[in-house]
Amino acid sequence: MKFIICIVLCLFGFIATGQETVSMKDYVDMMIRLVNENQQRVSDIRYSMIENNVAKANAVMDKRLDGMNEFRQTLNDSNKTYVTWQALLGIIVGVSGFLFGYSNYKKNQQLNTKT
Repeated sequence: MKFIICIVLCLFGFIATGQETVSMKDYVDMMIRLVNENQQRVSDIRYSMIENNVAKANAVMDKRLDGMNEFRQTLNDSNKTYVTWQALLGIIVGVSGFLFGYSNYKKNQQLNTKT
């Protein structure tokens, strides 16, 4: 493919100038060098674009991880304020025991006042 491009460019250069001022070998060598330089430029541009995209992706990932860590910290903070099942059961037993004792006290007080 490169060879066909070089031949077409050589013929175009020969026709455009109307005279041959550069040897065919020099012209082909020059065209091959230009193609190689262009390929190197394209590779450099691709590499820089890949680097930029990776940097952007890393920035987005860091921001997302910061959000996840903040959410995790919020869950841990709110988890510390929750009542555990054991504490809730203890409160229920304590309150029901107090109410039961108070009702017995009132019942005994009513029985003592009647007699």
